[in-house]
Amino acid sequence: MLSNMPQKPTYTLQNIGTDETIGKRVSRIRKTLGLTQEEIAEKIGITQSLYSAYERGRLKLSAEMAAQIAHALGVTSDEILGLSGPKDKISLDLRLLKRLKKIEALPVHKRRALISSIDMFLKGAFGEAEKSLTS
Repeated sequence: MLSNMPQKPTYTLQNIGTDETIGKRVSRIRKTLGLTQEEIAEKIGITQSLYSAYERGRLKLSAEMAAQIAHALGVTSDEILGLSGPKDKISLDLRLLKRLKKIEALPVHKRRALISSIDMFLKGAFGEAEKSLTS
């Protein structure tokens, strides 16, 4: 009898409203954060070429690998899957993000001095109505 043979599903998956593949989404998130494939691959313990295959869609992400990549990127698995957007994240210019990382590496006294200078510049640029960013 043919009834024991696997049957083609009669249902269709619901469109979640995005044409972006998981790999493209992971790549976009990684680039937005200013990270390289090598950095993420190292964080999750795989080679860069294997990680690249996930981003290019040559390999399908397992649930475990999606969770690992999400953790390495500091996002939720839902963001990787396209089910939700970033929560309370600011999209920054990559050049600005790299500079902020360098500022974070400064000794505390130099970082405070630089932030004070930036606050003074912004106060002058936007007028007296602009409040200090440290307030």
